[in-house]
Amino acid sequence: MVSLEGADGTKAQAVAICHTDTSAWNPKHLAFQVLKVKPGTVPVCHFLPQDHVVWVPN
Repeated sequence: MVSLEGADGTKAQAVAICHTDTSAWNPKHLAFQVLKVKPGTVPVCHFLPQDHVVWVPN
C-alpha cells in the first residue's frame, strides 16, 4: 500500500503495480509517449485504488 496526497490535500491509499516486461506492448501505447521511452526498456508502473481487483500469475 502507498499513501498518496494530492495538491488539494485529498488523501488516498493505493497499490503500486509495475509491468516489468513491456517488450510486446504496442510502441504507440500512451505510457511510452508520456514517459518518452520505448517498449522493453523500463518498467511501466501505475497506482490502483483499494477497491480494484488484480489478477496475477502464481
